[in-house]
Amino acid sequence: MNNKIKWSITIFLVISVVLGIFACKQEADPPPNATEEVLSLGDLVALSADSMYSQVKESLAYKDAAYESLYGRSANPSVIRAGEEETTSTEPVTLKVLTWGGNLDYILEKFKTEYDNIEIEHTFADGVSAGSYSDIDGNYHDVVESFTSVEKVPHVAFMGLTKRHGENWKKWQTDIRHDLSKGTYHIGSFPRGNNGEIYFIPETADNLSSVVAINMDLLEQIGGKVPETYEDLVALAKLCKQNNIDCLSTYGGTDWLWGTSVFSPIIARTTGDANWVQKVAKGNAKFTDAGFVAALEAVKKYFDDDIFAENIFEILNGNNQEDDFIQGKCLMFLGGQWDIDVLRFYKDLDADGRGDKKGGPKVNFKLLPFLPVHGEKNNMRFCVSAAAANGYGITSAAVTDDSIKDAAIKFIEFANREEFIINNLDNGSLTGPIVQSLYNKSVDEFGTLVAQKMFILEKYKNVDVVDSYLPDEINGVLFTAVKGMVQNGKTATEVAQDVQTAYEAM
Repeated sequence: MNNKIKWSITIFLVISVVLGIFACKQEADPPPNATEEVLSLGDLVALSADSMYSQVKESLAYKDAAYESLYGRSANPSVIRAGEEETTSTEPVTLKVLTWGGNLDYILEKFKTEYDNIEIEHTFADGVSAGSYSDIDGNYHDVVESFTSVEKVPHVAFMGLTKRHGENWKKWQTDIRHDLSKGTYHIGSFPRGNNGEIYFIPETADNLSSVVAINMDLLEQIGGKVPETYEDLVALAKLCKQNNIDCLSTYGGTDWLWGTSVFSPIIARTTGDANWVQKVAKGNAKFTDAGFVAALEAVKKYFDDDIFAENIFEILNGNNQEDDFIQGKCLMFLGGQWDIDVLRFYKDLDADGRGDKKGGPKVNFKLLPFLPVHGEKNNMRFCVSAAAANGYGITSAAVTDDSIKDAAIKFIEFANREEFIINNLDNGSLTGPIVQSLYNKSVDEFGTLVAQKMFILEKYKNVDVVDSYLPDEINGVLFTAVKGMVQNGKTATEVAQDVQTAYEAM
């Protein structure tokens, strides 16, 4: 064999190995009509909380190990861990903190008690200043834009990586992966940059925006079964109608619900693309595309086939529509995980230490990812929309001074202590924790409903949430589009053009 042939074979083998490694690292979605192994909804509801909890812990540990293997971390010696003595400076430090709303008051007060040398200049996201740091009025996004545009950047801020919570922070975000206490968080579940950068400690695992509670006792009473296909769902809706109950109810008179909880999973199902919404944000897809028209048609089918409650447009968030679910007037209830959590107060959950707060009828409900959809692609079967988590991180304004950076790291780790995370789990605002110690508890202490949420998040494909990447106004536009089809007789193609026109005007 001559040298030319040897070199050709060698080059071919090297290229093959490199391409093989590259392919193994990719997480590209399979073709839209590919058949994937996915846990059926029937098998899901048959699982015990113990089994779900065990599988969640295994999944989180696997992702942690993968992250450490890929990116590696060294612990910052300036971070004080449990049981260690304080060795850093106790000289007075002023820390500028921008929070989302005023819900950190309790944490701030406890932090000041423990670190009396750190003075907090605190600004609420709504512009109400607790420390005269800012007198800017407006919502979180207005305040952030004002701060970053004039480079009046805080040391610590509530931030994210999506367009909604990360766009204005890009210039100021600082990689803190080496500064965080090792063994404290499930870091493999953190939102991160392209090269493993960690910019903040997320307050929760990614936020489920479309989950369905199903009343298992009522399902058995009417002789129904958990739907695996759209045909199953249509048959279940007919069965509900025969028994004078609604099949699926939700806050249908609230515009955010349509973008966040309805269209987010359905768009992925009909386009076969988990990140189609991001493509719209980047100008690489349009609402007039066939996949979105199919999403509109799928939503219309939910009305035509009596899946949605007849009075759905009259139901506003906060009107206690969950009462209908609890009282057996509807079989299923759709919402974000924060809405579903309301239902647990009616059920006697002594096992997770919460009890029956409202004293209503006891309901045996299970959680499902979004229901089957007409025309859905096989590769997105049972996908669930989940917004990338946000949390408190430090900015580049903090790293110019070691004492300020040290104080900033102390603050964001303090805010994520187990005692504070438990409070947020109890009030239902979190999908599930990222603090490792909470997973050392029994499933009863951890919470059976939290175990269900986390299992769905870990087990099923996660897809884009519409208003994580597009302006909030898109929710109202989508709500109008649905009413245009249902109440005014417009076609899906017509309202798709309306949506695109409205989006281009934003």
